[in-house]
Amino acid sequence: MSPVACLLVQAQDEAGAAQLWDQMQEAAAAGGVNVQRLPVVVGSVDEAVPYVNSLVGRKCRLVVGAGEHVAGAVDAAAAQAPGVRFAVVGGGAVHAAGVTQLPGDEGALKAQLGAMPEDLRREGAAGAAAVSAAPRS
Repeated sequence: MSPVACLLVQAQDEAGAAQLWDQMQEAAAAGGVNVQRLPVVVGSVDEAVPYVNSLVGRKCRLVVGAGEHVAGAVDAAAAQAPGVRFAVVGGGAVHAAGVTQLPGDEGALKAQLGAMPEDLRREGAAGAAAVSAAPRS
């Protein structure tokens, strides 16, 4: 099964996130990653948290948040899902460990997302090896 990367974007920021979505699709197509996008209408971080949690529940190995409230929700959820990689675009400072602030510059963003398929496949292979090596009762 291909690793899954998910973009959660505030609907009011969707036009600004179009470049991000295009680059995620391009990186995914080149590397065998399934990407999904979920636009949401939220007015606060608290309203966005359940959407982040739903993507974690869908087994997204990378959750990218775009928009102020969504970025805050990603920051809040990261501590609860240590096996998932999180990244944000916009939304101010990132405080949670394990959350990457993606650059707004197109070239830097493309370079960082270009490494996404390799990183997710490598992490998936390591996780699968750990599961198969675990003692059985």
